[in-house]
Amino acid sequence: MYRSVLILTLALLACERPGPCFGLGLGERYQVELLEAYTEGSSYELDLGRPVPASCGPGFDLQPADLLSVRVVEQPQGDPCDVNVVELESPVRDDLGPASQRQFSLLQGPASGIFQVYHAATLAGCEGTWGLAVKSQGPAGGADGDPFPRPEPGGVPPILLVRGFRAEELTPECLALLPEGTPTCMDHFVAVITRL
Repeated sequence: MYRSVLILTLALLACERPGPCFGLGLGERYQVELLEAYTEGSSYELDLGRPVPASCGPGFDLQPADLLSVRVVEQPQGDPCDVNVVELESPVRDDLGPASQRQFSLLQGPASGIFQVYHAATLAGCEGTWGLAVKSQGPAGGADGDPFPRPEPGGVPPILLVRGFRAEELTPECLALLPEGTPTCMDHFVAVITRL
């Protein structure tokens, strides 16, 4: 009997969702503030947990101090704890096409995805997929019960925004746009999320 209880307990633990649940609501809006680029020399402890593609470089599109506004438009399998799909409401981007099902790995490493969006895009004549994801590097919940705590300089930031671009082909336009002749570039930013 004890063996059956132990097996059932282990099975239930194995079925639990890894990582925190942020409980985003369908249709809810959030503001994401980019505090600084998360790179060597950042005022936060650098812990990406894996090698990442080359940086897209300063001035690519997003910059520290930018404010983005997103709205939750899809919850896979109706689960608010899964990585939510959002719509980028602002800033309005003329260079982004419709939302795309073509995705690439923005949510890897020791983190839990909170939300993401991918768009077909043509940047400086280079056709590809532009993606944005926001992920947590720690448990949900700050000191005041805020699910999105502010980062503490010197520590690992709890929330990161990752923006990436993947070229369809390495055309001359893409080779001029992307660093090191690679099809994918990616940048990380320390971010703060606020429910609007």
